[in-house]
Amino acid sequence: MDTPHETQPSIDAWQVTAFGPHAGVRSPMLRVVNEVVEALIACGVEEEVAVARLRAEWARQRGKGATEDADNLASELAGICIVLCRVASCAGIDLQQAVDAEMAKNRHRTHFAAGSGHLREAGR
Repeated sequence: MDTPHETQPSIDAWQVTAFGPHAGVRSPMLRVVNEVVEALIACGVEEEVAVARLRAEWARQRGKGATEDADNLASELAGICIVLCRVASCAGIDLQQAVDAEMAKNRHRTHFAAGSGHLREAGR
């Protein structure tokens, strides 16, 4: 019998159990930056290139009039998922398989409050 794949609801249920109830989107959205930095390093992007791209895109979006817009968040998150699918395909990665493997590791970790509003893995 096949192991069921992770889904948004299954991952969310684990996160609530591991980290507690949601406290808004800003903190997890900033957590995305941590993962993006790790992925950029893993594929060999230089820090200066990544920071310059972030600054240029921030300025471009603000120049277009982008502001805080909860109604547009779903579209932007979908865009992130779509681009991640492209990156995974370019790298020869089965994204669903990678998510399932990462969640299997996450489900076996023990997390503790780090005293900074974030959690850390036991032993770190």
